[in-house]
Amino acid sequence: MLVFPLLQLGALVLACVAIPDHPWLAAGLVALAALALNFSVHVCFHEWIHRGSAGELESLAFTLILGSPFDGYRLHHNNHHAHENGPLDYSSTWKFASGTRTPRSVVGYALGWPAQLVRAARDLASEQPSIEVDPAVRARARRQKRVLATALLVLAVWSWQRLLVYLATVYLGWAVVAVQNFGQHPPIDGEPITSFRSRLYNLVFFNNGLHYEHHAQPGKTWDQLQPRAGALVAEVPHLAVPFSLPPQEAR
Repeated sequence: MLVFPLLQLGALVLACVAIPDHPWLAAGLVALAALALNFSVHVCFHEWIHRGSAGELESLAFTLILGSPFDGYRLHHNNHHAHENGPLDYSSTWKFASGTRTPRSVVGYALGWPAQLVRAARDLASEQPSIEVDPAVRARARRQKRVLATALLVLAVWSWQRLLVYLATVYLGWAVVAVQNFGQHPPIDGEPITSFRSRLYNLVFFNNGLHYEHHAQPGKTWDQLQPRAGALVAEVPHLAVPFSLPPQEAR
């Protein structure tokens, strides 16, 4: 699974090398790094947070790879499982207002992903957050924020171009993460959680296509997941679901 963060880091480093003299090559490498960040999140770090905790140095390294506090991502994902696309889910693909809900557009949802962070930060600062947070986790997240801010400052002093490469990778990468989440939880009646059953895809991406199965049994490791009846099955990978026909119920 580490192949995805390693691919992301490799493309990011090459983009930083290329940016002064070959900006278009750097742009292509940023796009590759952003795509790899998506699978770093959905495959590697997703599995990590379900299976155990990271040490202090590991969590700080993961923070720099994600461009976001690692324990912040953990809380965000735990919230997602607790509320599954409902009003209290920070990553819900629905808009909720005045007792009604309307589907979000995939473009607005993807490009506006920082709004999820703002909502989560406000909730965690409240007296009654939507998910219980261990004080030790809050403390770790604060340390991770400080390390990330320091890294960004150092990068800015070293080279504004390379800072731009890093920020573009993070922003675009999490936008791709949002598109994939939109495909896993499309805002259509019935609150479906979709699965993509391609054997080759799930071999390469560690059964990440079995998303309905993961929500049904989040305690299972990726290699323990098996297709289950009742899932809505997509004909294309989750990244393409928002731009394709609705998924069909498995027979």
